[in-house]
Amino acid sequence: MNNVTLDLAATDVAASPGGVVNRQGLRIMCYLLLMAMDLTALALAFLVPHLLYIGPIWSGHGVVMTITVIPLFIGVSLSHHAYRFDVLIDTRTGIARVLRSFLFAAVATILIAYAMKAGASFSRFVFLSGVGGALFTLPIFRWASAKFIRRILAGMPYSVLVVVDDMPYTPEPGDFLLFPEKFGFDPASFGPYELDAFAAHMRSADRALVACSPDRYALWASILKGLAIQGEIVTDANKGLGIIGLHWHGKMQTIQVSARPMQLTDRLLKRLLDLVVASIAIVLLSPVLLAAAIAIRLESRGPILFIQARVGRDNRLFKMYKFRSMYTEKCDVDAGQLTLRNDVRVTRVGQLIRRVSIDELPQLFNVVKGDMSMVGPRPHALSAKAADKLYWDVDPRYRHRHSIKPGITGLAQVRGHRGNTERTEDLTNRLQADLEYLANWSIWRDIAIIFQTLGVLRHDNAF
Repeated sequence: MNNVTLDLAATDVAASPGGVVNRQGLRIMCYLLLMAMDLTALALAFLVPHLLYIGPIWSGHGVVMTITVIPLFIGVSLSHHAYRFDVLIDTRTGIARVLRSFLFAAVATILIAYAMKAGASFSRFVFLSGVGGALFTLPIFRWASAKFIRRILAGMPYSVLVVVDDMPYTPEPGDFLLFPEKFGFDPASFGPYELDAFAAHMRSADRALVACSPDRYALWASILKGLAIQGEIVTDANKGLGIIGLHWHGKMQTIQVSARPMQLTDRLLKRLLDLVVASIAIVLLSPVLLAAAIAIRLESRGPILFIQARVGRDNRLFKMYKFRSMYTEKCDVDAGQLTLRNDVRVTRVGQLIRRVSIDELPQLFNVVKGDMSMVGPRPHALSAKAADKLYWDVDPRYRHRHSIKPGITGLAQVRGHRGNTERTEDLTNRLQADLEYLANWSIWRDIAIIFQTLGVLRHDNAF
């Protein structure tokens, strides 16, 4: 048995109806507070010199400078991580980042004014006074916000979940504890449904620690790398686990083996792109969607949509939508059998819509729901195989691709890695592209992949 004494400072997640407390909403509130304080500091820095030197606000200079600097400041500060969880803990780090962001914005303002020959709209005195004032007001407002933010977060900006597996563990204040043995999860032997149940307990956690014996380090490291979470193992070992950092939790040292692939601002930006592109695509392609639905219904009996369980972010299962392309009685729900060229299970309409990827269009609604993204690793069926091996048995890194949402298209698809996986190389080529995408994500790359996908909608391996 696990030698753990539960007290009021720790919560057993499996026994708690509420599970792990989600602190993301509190952090977002704090980020918005910081941004409001920063923008107030900037506005005061430019408008006060204007009032003292020029007079009424409506005469222009201070207002023009304020509305020019603020959008630039917001863009630069977001890219410089001025609103990230570590600034909630370390006020000095937040001040350094916000000052650096402001100086970039100030320089950009000068370049814009020069390029547009807008010198008449910029008072040099007001601008220089505003820059000097902002270098004073921004730190002051940040320090003033720090005490209030600490009160909101109660000293805990993120939720820590500790997986207690076959070793003693003494809880730290605020820990959420998870005992895998209570619901039959073993990292050495599991399938997609067991992994889905395990991931459900970790929902809302920001940081996951695993307390386990050394012979299970590698097993848990592999699982943590497949989750969109900062994953650590309570240990002093430092070899063979893909370590990316060392930390402390109370008096215990931990090694970090996984990290969130994207920060909150990145996820919000990607989600905005998904909603915009998917919504526009649904409207523009509605005639195609309607025509495909009618054709499927007219040719054969059965539902228009084929709904199948696929593995999504954090190894959670979701229902993916496709247009039905096979006869209802011959549909392979688990995808245990590869679709062959001229497969007798595929209808005539199915052959057409598969050839030009129309069968994938209902996944636009998965994107709107939030199960999928426009760009990401393709979600695979639970029984999909390469050379008669289940995908996760082919390469131990396979589940690492599940640390972000799956996509309608991805880097692997635009590189031509599509169709059946008859050889293990067919899977490893896709996996390598997926891991490269995770390591080098940017919103601009997503946009590029979306446009590149238009050139590979028809593919010889799509049948």
